[in-house]
Amino acid sequence: MPVRSRILVVDDDQDMCDLIAECLAHEREVHTANDLATAGNRVAEHRYDVVLVDLDLGSQQSGLELCAIVARHQPSTPVIIITGRQDADAVVQAERAGAYHCIGKPLSMPSLALLVARATEHRRLRDRMSRLERGRDDQTHDCLLGDCRAIRDLVDLVDQVAPLRTHVIIEGESGVGKSVIARRIHRGSTRANAPLLVLHCAELPDKLWDDHGSVAGADTGILASAAGGTVVLDEVCRLAPRAQRRLLRAMPHDVRFVATSSTPVSRAVEEGGLCRELFDLLQALELTVPPLRERGNDTILLAYHFLERARRSTHGRVQSIAPDAVRQLLNYGFPGNVRELRQGIEHAAALAATDVIGTQDLPTPMRTCELRDAASEVPNEICSLDEVEQLHIQRVLTAVDGNKSRAARLLGVDRRTLYRKLERSATADPISDPSQGWSDDRDGHAAH
Repeated sequence: MPVRSRILVVDDDQDMCDLIAECLAHEREVHTANDLATAGNRVAEHRYDVVLVDLDLGSQQSGLELCAIVARHQPSTPVIIITGRQDADAVVQAERAGAYHCIGKPLSMPSLALLVARATEHRRLRDRMSRLERGRDDQTHDCLLGDCRAIRDLVDLVDQVAPLRTHVIIEGESGVGKSVIARRIHRGSTRANAPLLVLHCAELPDKLWDDHGSVAGADTGILASAAGGTVVLDEVCRLAPRAQRRLLRAMPHDVRFVATSSTPVSRAVEEGGLCRELFDLLQALELTVPPLRERGNDTILLAYHFLERARRSTHGRVQSIAPDAVRQLLNYGFPGNVRELRQGIEHAAALAATDVIGTQDLPTPMRTCELRDAASEVPNEICSLDEVEQLHIQRVLTAVDGNKSRAARLLGVDRRTLYRKLERSATADPISDPSQGWSDDRDGHAAH
């Protein structure tokens, strides 16, 4: 069964602690404390997914002091401040203390439960991104962050290819990170201390080189400047035909070529856009970078990665992504891939009026994609509401790699409701049947 999240509730009123604990007890382990000393001991002894603390704990104790304690022991754990004050100063104080959110009294228990669920997911995603980034080179950056099988296999293959002497072709749509991979190959090779020359083929004039690899009118060859190193031919299929032939004649033997292309190079050869001789020379090893839409929940992991980066420019104001915005991101096709996602999150973080990115903050294509995509995938011009609902449920399940717990959170329902909806659908058997490969939890929590 999935690992239960652990919550700490701190209030000098034990009745209030018990009420909150009862509200949050479903699939959670809830601890309580009535003062700072006890709460501090609990934080030192246990790992918590979320901490809730009353702003005024009595005996001149402030819940804000617990923020510093949690930050010292568990820096990624969100702290939610509960306050009965009706002034803006309480919110400002909570933000300055590093609290994740501030919620007022009287408490709405359904709202509190949703806030805790959001904070728990925020903690889980931050932890996973931290684990992923610790295993990556600092300069690798965005496109290779993720935990879907395709991207893990690609990273392993890139690292195996890097030390070799052979030329490489990297294929993938615009924005997937081909140039980043090319640089990673150079850094992992025996040529890492030699020059890295990047040539943007679409921008090179037809008569760039003479037959010796020299720039017209220059005394030294452009390729000679990369002697012993790596030359990246960015978008090689857009290199002018005459330049391709001159490049072939001028290619030095002590340079490794890494070519990138947004279109399949084999098709470019068939259509005459790339000469066969250059293709044969470069195709010793071919790597294919998957588009973002095929990477499942990596979209959300990367979104939080970019959000963490954006928080620095917003002074920590934007903290999370609302479930409705998460659904939009999972539903969107991202023709611009990782680059478009990064720009979209930066755009949303800059526009967000609160500490949570909502659907209204996303760029227009991401914000409006659901209606357009849903309409294009409905099998009949007119269909029932149940058919539309089942289509969306299956899209979310596919996006999260079959994880029903995560799908239920994104859909805003509990797991029992999701199971009932799947059982009611005549087409849901392949999804709801565990024998078909779908699971209750695939986000790193082992079942015991």
